[in-house]
Amino acid sequence: MTWKTVFIVLYALVSCVHLLSCFFEWRALRVVTKCIVMPLLCAVYIVCSEELIWAVPAALGLSAIGDFALLFADKPAHMVPGIASFALAHLTYAGITAFGGYMAGVQWWLALLIVLAFLALAAFIWSCAARHMEVRMRVAGALYALVICGMAACQTIAFAAAPSLGTLLLVLGALAFVVSDSTLARIVLIPEKRLPKGTFAVMSTYILAQTLLVCGYQMAVTV
Repeated sequence: MTWKTVFIVLYALVSCVHLLSCFFEWRALRVVTKCIVMPLLCAVYIVCSEELIWAVPAALGLSAIGDFALLFADKPAHMVPGIASFALAHLTYAGITAFGGYMAGVQWWLALLIVLAFLALAAFIWSCAARHMEVRMRVAGALYALVICGMAACQTIAFAAAPSLGTLLLVLGALAFVVSDSTLARIVLIPEKRLPKGTFAVMSTYILAQTLLVCGYQMAVTV
């Protein structure tokens, strides 16, 4: 059995256990496995990639820090360290795509349309969330919406520039991240309207997003 197989199996196993703990609300197990998922995905990327993009492990490391920080966020205001860490992770993913040559050759008007579409999406997400936010949190919420939608715009432009399975996975991963974070915001900001199995919905889309992004970068480099 190779190291690749070992880490892939471990990642799949821990991810499944974590999602089960979210679904059945086994808090202790959920806390433990949440801290392990991203480091394992980082290990999978490192052992499976023929040409490493070192910013990818950096983004996964920032995500792991965000996962840990959000474990202690019982109020929206306490989420700032975790949100900041994830914002840096999104900026890292966007930077890989923007400065790594993935967007080269795209028509300027198409890139502009994509950017405008995601700006509209960011505005919609913020407008839905802002009415439930404290005033002091609204600027941070707007910036985060811009960052994650900006990251998604970069991945979409990369696909438009060079359609492939790798760049398609980048787009799908980014969109899954938008869904995951939007679901989390809904749970935190509107606690009185409980979302059934909300934690499971957040984490399943989150793990899917990170997996797709990692696979997308790996395939976009090696294909």
